[in-house]
Amino acid sequence: MIIYFTGTGNSQLVAHELSDQLQTNIFSISDLIKNKSVLPILEKEEKLIFVFPVHSWDLPLLLLLL
Repeated sequence: MIIYFTGTGNSQLVAHELSDQLQTNIFSISDLIKNKSVLPILEKEEKLIFVFPVHSWDLPLLLLLL
């Protein structure tokens, strides 16, 4: 499962490329928050990958507030 956050679309592009290569589900953090959705439960042995930009050596502010 890939969970991504993007501001400009660059991380979204990377997340989609990874999803295509790994044949896994992909979710946008922004969409999940906007729709008040929850992530599905990970399957046994399923990997969890986060994709996001690094801002000033830290997580984006939105991710720090989660």
